[in-house]
Amino acid sequence: MSVFGTHLYRLGSQVLPVCTKRLCSSRHLLVARFASTFKAAVVTEFGSPLVIKDIKQTTLKANDVRIGVYCCGINSIDVGNISGEIEPKPKLPFVPGYEVCGEILEVAGTGEEASKLKVGQRVVGLDMKELQGGFAEEMTMSAKDVFKIDNSVSFSDGASLINSYATALIALSRRAAVEEGNFVLITGAAGRLGMACVDLAANVYRCKVIAATTSEERSSAVRDRGAYATVTLGKQNLKNQVDKVTEGQGVSVIIDCIGGDVFKEVIKCASEEGIIVVAGFASKKIPQISGDELMEKSISVVGVSLEQYRNKKYEVYREAVSEVIDLCKEKHIHPFSASHYALTQINEAIQHCVENKSVGKAVLDIR
Repeated sequence: MSVFGTHLYRLGSQVLPVCTKRLCSSRHLLVARFASTFKAAVVTEFGSPLVIKDIKQTTLKANDVRIGVYCCGINSIDVGNISGEIEPKPKLPFVPGYEVCGEILEVAGTGEEASKLKVGQRVVGLDMKELQGGFAEEMTMSAKDVFKIDNSVSFSDGASLINSYATALIALSRRAAVEEGNFVLITGAAGRLGMACVDLAANVYRCKVIAATTSEERSSAVRDRGAYATVTLGKQNLKNQVDKVTEGQGVSVIIDCIGGDVFKEVIKCASEEGIIVVAGFASKKIPQISGDELMEKSISVVGVSLEQYRNKKYEVYREAVSEVIDLCKEKHIHPFSASHYALTQINEAIQHCVENKSVGKAVLDIR
């Protein structure tokens, strides 16, 4: 909204005036508000409840972006960092959260990516460098990890999109080279990454998705997302269930998001020359495999990590993120966030994720 040429930006409960005629304080700095502190959920001790605190704003480094956070997705790395289970541990105190959707408040620098960004733009950001900062009213990150989105994409969808969907896109297209009509088995199909894999494989690549879940509630959710069939983990022989769906053919592509004992079961479901993509370890157990298990059917096992693509093949990373943003804008994919929490409910949200109650992604609604 505007009053006599002055735009009003809302930060928490404050309404802050910004003169639109003097947004540029220098050639290299665009600024959109003057607040010096903001609220954030802070980890002060590993494994302990987060504390809501007022955080002092820091000066931007060259080619960094300050984002007013509207929504922040909760990912497994966030949960692991909070508990202290992931090495190396973050330095205490810290603010978790690295996948956000919001609006640009400030841009510093004129680098290739920074020069494309402007104050007020709706953006998604994935801080793959620090992996923290988003459980707050604002955060900063490198312009290399900030992407413009259309205003038709909701803040909630934006915060549920790029980490899971860009990983899923690379897994399905670049690593597995799926084709229309392929049988694709996805484990942990109702989780954050699994749901993205189901959505892309079924609705973009037109594969026959066999979604492996642990309950009927989760099976129902993935069927609504386009799964061709569902199978149950842990209660029945997985290979027998898959053979029933495929009439004994097995599956040509497997996306495993769980690892551990489940990985040993999915190997048996692969067809001749099948491809298994290791996409995550929700079980927190890294599977062991012998060469003869692969040689029996000439099976290939490959991995996928969005963080490593960002670090080593940056162009692939940006292309994948840009592609899923376009797919979301065009309504070909639909990020699923069944659980929403206010910033003040952060500890409830984390406990919900720890207990694995969330279908799809849990999201913090911060503004």
